[in-house]
Amino acid sequence: MNWWRGRTACSTRPGTSLSPRSRRTGCRGRRCCSTPGSTYLYGSWSDPQPALSYEDLGFGRLAARMIRAGLNGDRANAVGVAEHANRSPDELVAMAREHVQPRGLTSMMGGRIALTDGMIHHQDIRRPLGMPREIPADRLVAALETAKTAPTISAAKRIKGLRLVATDLDWSTGDGPLVEGTGEALLMAIAGRRGIVAELSGPGAATLIDRIGG
Repeated sequence: MNWWRGRTACSTRPGTSLSPRSRRTGCRGRRCCSTPGSTYLYGSWSDPQPALSYEDLGFGRLAARMIRAGLNGDRANAVGVAEHANRSPDELVAMAREHVQPRGLTSMMGGRIALTDGMIHHQDIRRPLGMPREIPADRLVAALETAKTAPTISAAKRIKGLRLVATDLDWSTGDGPLVEGTGEALLMAIAGRRGIVAELSGPGAATLIDRIGG
């Protein structure tokens, strides 16, 4: 199933972490996260850039980037950030609009890479701005299933020996001490976001929080 079909860009595209209203206005009214260098809950304004930087990479260019980065995902992301470092906020918004449907690396797994990455970055921005939203359950479950095994998220070491159970939808994973939270909070925890630690409960919560670094 192609998860981006019939979806809005804000919920499925990596780096396209804008609400429909923000996309229509080019983010000029809200300025999203203000300017490059300003901070939000989990990092700097430019953090979503790496995902967008993979959109136009074919296999050859992707392989070249990974070799240049020594097969290290973080360094490969840094290469992508450097390539777009001089783009203005408006240019980045325009770039996001041009990639409503995923291409390249992010289109793999039926678009689940794009869905998961975009959803996490979307919440990275929405949470500190106080802009909660209800994520459709099917998308959230797909993102949770993808995130728990995605090598770039490194979730395995965080959730090993724990049982995660969503309190607001039919999803669970793992065996061990229980960790409960909303599906969205568990997604952010799996991704290593410290800002959600107060939203986790259960006998295994302290272990997961410690692994996140909260």
